Amino acid sequence: MNFSTEYEDPLSKIVNPGMKVVSDEAFLYLAKITQLINLLLALTGVTTNVINIRVFIQQGVMNSNTNIGLLALSIFDFLSCLLLIAPFSCHLFTYTDNILEYRVCQTYANYATFVAIIFSYCSNWTTVYISLERSLCVVFPLKVKLFLRPKITIIIITIIFILFSSIPLGYSTATSIVWRFSPILNYTLPYFVESAFSTKYFYYYNALLNTFLNSLALFIVAINTTIMVLKLNQFKKWRNKNTKAFTDGPDVKESDPTKKGKSMSSKDIDLVKSVTTVTTIFLVCLSMSHIPATAILVLPGMRVTGINRNLLILSYTIRFGFSLVNASINFFFYLRVSSRYKEAFNFVFPICSGGEKQLL
Repeated sequence: MNFSTEYEDPLSKIVNPGMKVVSDEAFLYLAKITQLINLLLALTGVTTNVINIRVFIQQGVMNSNTNIGLLALSIFDFLSCLLLIAPFSCHLFTYTDNILEYRVCQTYANYATFVAIIFSYCSNWTTVYISLERSLCVVFPLKVKLFLRPKITIIIITIIFILFSSIPLGYSTATSIVWRFSPILNYTLPYFVESAFSTKYFYYYNALLNTFLNSLALFIVAINTTIMVLKLNQFKKWRNKNTKAFTDGPDVKESDPTKKGKSMSSKDIDLVKSVTTVTTIFLVCLSMSHIPATAILVLPGMRVTGINRNLLILSYTIRFGFSLVNASINFFFYLRVSSRYKEAFNFVFPICSGGEKQLL
């Protein structure tokens, strides 16, 4: 692949510094703040998702499609957070003014970022599948259980991984890192060099994944979350009505078709609550992914080697921050809304509950 020097890093050849939306000085200052926050979030995400993986395995992964999906979601989130530790650690060099080390770390850590983005998309669409599967289960419980078996869920998640692993390859294989002397910093530094093909590919790749597919994911998850919330509220009203009727005297027959149609087991209620929590957090955090996507489509030079490279990195840093929030805080809500998760957690980590292990 022949790489064009037209797309070299702007630090090596500044055509017009006034075109930069974010200057190098402002970028380094903002990077110290945003990357430190993201580093803490990434470390939190690694810790909480290790706990999630262990707890879901304890619950019995093959017991339900939702458990398989939540386990896969935790694995994708764990890998994404783990890979983002490296790029967000680079800012530590700026505290000692080691610009050379910072630049080398940042350039090579971009590869870890590319892979982390892959797992982030896998996590997003695993959430889409979980929300779709659970909403169908509460609306058509018998039909879905006959069709969506655990093997089908595993196949769907595998397809999601293969698909989103393949799409970014066109860009990553058409870029290169070269070492050149920078007269500005008086150092020999590593630079990303893009081909004309990779520049165009990045633009359309961003439009497809960050704009169209993310918007589609938001739309699907919003509908499914609404369905689950309405179904839960319908069940609560039905339960309150029958509890009142039982207290007042009349019996509710077990054979009542209305009861069979509206009743939910405690296991189903736990799953619906857990999934609703996950999808609600997902909706809030994923909506922020449109920040860099919109900026890339609107502003010129929004590329890894473009004139507005600083703004691109900052916008993606903010976007990753919301992704890390989405990946790291599910654990706390699982403990709050799911009695089955809390029971399994107390069994696996009895020291946290102040008691001994009890059989589930």
